Amino acid sequence: MAEFAFSLTLSFLLTHELDAMRGREWKILPGFRSLPDQSGRDLFIILHLPLFAALLLFCWSSDQGTQEVARSVVALFGIVHLGLHWLFRNRPGYDFGSVLSRALIWGYALTGIAYLAITQAV
Repeated sequence: MAEFAFSLTLSFLLTHELDAMRGREWKILPGFRSLPDQSGRDLFIILHLPLFAALLLFCWSSDQGTQEVARSVVALFGIVHLGLHWLFRNRPGYDFGSVLSRALIWGYALTGIAYLAITQAV
């Protein structure tokens, strides 16, 4: 059950990142806002390459302890991520108010909570 919960958590995160391209998430992030649109987009994409590589490396590490910590961090970040979207919701350029965008953001947080509840109960 924990494997399924984590897979769903990561799926919500990665799908949200697809939506983040549509919503031009770099336009609301500190440090990215002041960049020209093309540069902000390109940097946003490039920075996701090492991020996704690290997620895959650590979340499926052969070391069980590393894997558990990495997956817990990903799950916990779902909660933090929801809070960040709440804080940024009134910023100019925020475009994550659609039902789909909200479902992905909330889905990531809720499946992260479920994963943590399952793994902490074991």
